[in-house]
This record gives sequence, structure tokens and C-alpha cells, in this order.
Amino acid sequence: MYFIRSALSAVTPYSIRQSTVFSAVTLILLVISMVFTACRHNTEADCYLDIAENIMEEHPDSALTLLESIRQNLSDDKAVKARYALLTSMAIDKNGIDTTDFNTLQPAIDYYSTHGTPDEKLRTYYYQGRIFQNREEYTPAMTAFVKALDFKDQATDSLAIARLLIAQAVIYYNEYKASEFIANNLHAAEIYKAKGMKEEESDRYLAALEGYFILEDKAGADSIMNILKQSHFKYKHDDSTDLTNYLISYLIEYGTDKELSALLDSVTNTELSDNDIKLNVARAYLKLNNPGKAMNYIESVINPENNKYRFHKYLILKMEAFEGKGNYKEAYKICREYYSTVDEWHHELFKNDLLFAEQRHALETDKLIKLQNKDRIILGYSFLLLILVSRVIYYFYERTRIKKIITEKEKQTLELERDR
Repeated sequence: MYFIRSALSAVTPYSIRQSTVFSAVTLILLVISMVFTACRHNTEADCYLDIAENIMEEHPDSALTLLESIRQNLSDDKAVKARYALLTSMAIDKNGIDTTDFNTLQPAIDYYSTHGTPDEKLRTYYYQGRIFQNREEYTPAMTAFVKALDFKDQATDSLAIARLLIAQAVIYYNEYKASEFIANNLHAAEIYKAKGMKEEESDRYLAALEGYFILEDKAGADSIMNILKQSHFKYKHDDSTDLTNYLISYLIEYGTDKELSALLDSVTNTELSDNDIKLNVARAYLKLNNPGKAMNYIESVINPENNKYRFHKYLILKMEAFEGKGNYKEAYKICREYYSTVDEWHHELFKNDLLFAEQRHALETDKLIKLQNKDRIILGYSFLLLILVSRVIYYFYERTRIKKIITEKEKQTLELERDR
């Protein structure tokens, strides 16, 4: 079988380059097992796509290689092409490739708009939204995510739902919707917890913690910290930078100067490379009335303008540091630059009508429901009218038939009387 030979040839070299020989052999044996299991009742193309989907989560690199190996040999069947397009888009995204091109996904968009399962529809809208997000077109991205969420109650791919919630949460953060940002991250954390994915679960709790900082909600922040003390602190994270960063934020908001100083001493003993933690350390030193040290960390940030949210934070802290050092002229210049960048972002936010994407979808959905209800009412009245017309026709038919019978009887009676 061509597809099976292509699958094995595609997986073997790539896996060996990416992992140990043992894991490569394990993956090949897994693929062979899937081949014998999946290909008994399916076509070769379906079998091959089944294999790619089954290894997608654990080995997205191999899944992408498998899919690319049969690109030129797909049939013209629209369902097969749509599934291939969706799986390829999934593999591209899972390999960390931020595509801005719809060419790969388009067959899935065209087909699953009217066909497919809830999972296929949800995934298609999600990846459509991710492409818009990569293009920084946030209004159509939010629209696609909201449409995807219409299928979350019927869909079975909980990890796709979690990723959808996280992607939508990023846009909520841009819109300053902290409550929605928190809710989405907590929902995603529950999904990851059910799947036993501790690192992903704790990352969502940390994101929710940031939302509580924005809302200045100490009770909410404390509830997250209690969860993290029970799970995240016991779980060895590959990179503790995020955790340290959030601990600093927590102590800035709710801790004492003594607690904050002790944490800073432990953090600043080593050379810091992460820009976000540098800015947070600077913020901590500003709280401790040490603008000189704060400025040292601010100026060590590399290319802050590459991320607009980091750049906003960078400008605010730099302005406060100059102000703390008594250099009000420089503080004023930074203040003007900050408001210029923020005004530009706000203008973009309202120009794109991003704030109202969900409301517009809700209105469209409500309008569709009303139209459906109207159609049902019209159909109901049409059915009643049809019954009424049928009864009238039946009445006149019976009346004519009975009249004819009576006429025949009268005729027979007259003939009998004449005969007598």
C-alpha cells in the first residue's frame, strides 16, 4: 500500500533526528500498529489521516511530515481534502509555526461550514481565528473564536476547547476585559487538570492570577495562590521564571516591604535574562523607594518595543524612575511618549470594532433564532391552513358524492314506481 510505505518512510528519518533511536522505533511500531488497526475498513487516505491525527498530540513534527508526504496524492474527494487541510493546519500550529496564510486551511473552511462533526467545526473556526490572530486582525479572530464556542457543548476534543479559551483570553487581555480573561483561564485550567497536564494547568492559574492583579482583587489572588501552593510549588516546573515573576507581583500588591526585599535578594543574586522579570524587579524597587536600582533593571531590558504591552510597562516604569530621581524633564518626555503609544492602540482597538465582536455575534445568533422561530410559526400556520383546505375539499367531495348517491337512489325509486 502506497500510503503505508509513505507513512513509514516519512516518520523514520525525522523521528530519529528529533529523538533517541528507542523513541523512534517505538513510534514506528505505534504507526504499524495503527496501520493494521485502522486500515481494515477504511480507504488508504483515511487510514493515513487517522495515523496523523493519532500521533498529532505527542509527535506533531512527525504528523506534519506524514501529511506533507501525501500532499500530491490526495483524491478529489472534498471530505478528504477538508480533513487533510484541517489536520495540516493543526500540525503547523502545534509545531509553533505562526502562519498568516489561509491557503492550507481554506478547503476545511469551505467544507465544514455546512458539513462535519462539532469537533471538526470547532477546530476549523479555532484555527481560522488563530490565523487572524497571527495577522493581528483581532476582530475577525474574536468572531471566529465565538463561532467555535457555539460547538463546545457537543464537541469531545477538550484540549481544543482549552486552547480556544486561551486564545480568546489573549484578546480579552487586549480589550481590558480582566473578568473574562480570568474566567477563560480558570476554565482551561480545569480541563488541563482533568487531563493530568500539571504544567499547563499551573500556567493557566498563573495567568488568572495576573487578571486578579489587574482587578486589584486580593481575595481572588489569594485563592489562586492557595491552589498554586498545593500543586505548582510541589510540581517541578522546567522554568521557574514565570512563578518568580508572579510572586514578585503578588508581594508588590499585597506583601510587606520586608517580604519583598527578601525575595528580591534571592532573585537578583543571579543574572536575569528575562525582560518581563527585569521590569517586575524594577517595579519592586520603585515600591521600595529605590529608583536608582529600578532604573538599572529598566535600562537592561533588550528591545522593549518588540512587544507593545511590555513597551507600555517599560515606559511607565521609566517615567516613575525618572520622577523618583527628581528628573522631571525626562519623566515628562517619557510620559508623552507613553500616552502617544497608548492612544494609538486605543484608536486601533475602536477602529477594528473589537470590543463589540461578541455582542454582534450574539445579536446575529439571536436574529437567526428569531428567524427560525418565525419560520416555525409560518410553517405551523401553513400546516393548519393545509389541513383546513383539505377538510373543505373533503367536505365538498363528500357532499357531491352523497348528493350523487341520493340522486341515484331517487332515480331507482322512480323507475320502480313506474314499473309497478
